[in-house]
Amino acid sequence: MEHGLRSIRTVSNELPRRLTAVCAASMALKFAVRKFPQLVRISLAPVAAIAVVQYVSLWVYLSELVTFIVSGDPRTASVALGALTAGLFISVFISAVAVSAIADLLLGNRSERGWLQFSAGRQEWRVYAAYLRFLLLATGFFAGVYVATALLLPLFKWSPSLMAEGVALVALGGLVCLFARIGFLIPAIVARSRGTVLRKALYAGAHDFPRNLAIVLLLSTPAIAVEVFGEYLLRLGSSPARITIDLPVSYYAQALQHRLPEFVVLSSISVMIVLALLTAASVICYRDYVFDDRAVESAGSPVANLDSAPV
Repeated sequence: MEHGLRSIRTVSNELPRRLTAVCAASMALKFAVRKFPQLVRISLAPVAAIAVVQYVSLWVYLSELVTFIVSGDPRTASVALGALTAGLFISVFISAVAVSAIADLLLGNRSERGWLQFSAGRQEWRVYAAYLRFLLLATGFFAGVYVATALLLPLFKWSPSLMAEGVALVALGGLVCLFARIGFLIPAIVARSRGTVLRKALYAGAHDFPRNLAIVLLLSTPAIAVEVFGEYLLRLGSSPARITIDLPVSYYAQALQHRLPEFVVLSSISVMIVLALLTAASVICYRDYVFDDRAVESAGSPVANLDSAPV
């Protein structure tokens, strides 16, 4: 009995501590640097595909938007929203393929292939299905923000621009928090377990939400830097323009159409950087979570194991 208690104390003292946000982000960055050639081969086809899909869907959306503003034909509005929705769903699927490939690379489950690496198997479809469910949750959140805004705005006498900025910040902050709480662990859970995904993600991230949120914010910084620096380089060749907020919407749509190729290239590269870093951090954190829980379980603690896949 005493020997058993001593063994439990020994194992408990040797349990790994939860990874900190800085440590997990550092490990993800080191993985990206060490596996940079493989990541480029994995990401080349998805980046090109996302850029093409975004360009086509946004071009159709902006064109139909301008037509709707001029003519008021509701059919053009339906076409515009349809093009935007189709582009979103296809982009999510391509991102799911890339995320699955990056997770396999980190776990050592991916064999060397040629430059054009794009395949969709069971694991990729599971990631895609989980992302669609997460997208549904995000849509519900945005709907809740819209309803709350419609009910609360009449009670305040703020300027329209200030209200719009506040609502945008709330929506963006809520989306980031929702992703850190549920979406962050989706790639790792799909790669390391079977069965339901969102429920496991909700359970696994219950006690690590502040850390996961910090990881998401830290690892989004490189992509934001690429986006800002790329836009700065693109503006060097053009004359500075005075920013106004009182122009018709059609003017902004036509201006975006003019710079659409540069926009989709920059956004596609930025999205892939974020996906690569967050996927690596997701697998690292989830592997640490499962190993920690199994160590506790082996010491006699009634902590339930989250999945049955070998670590």
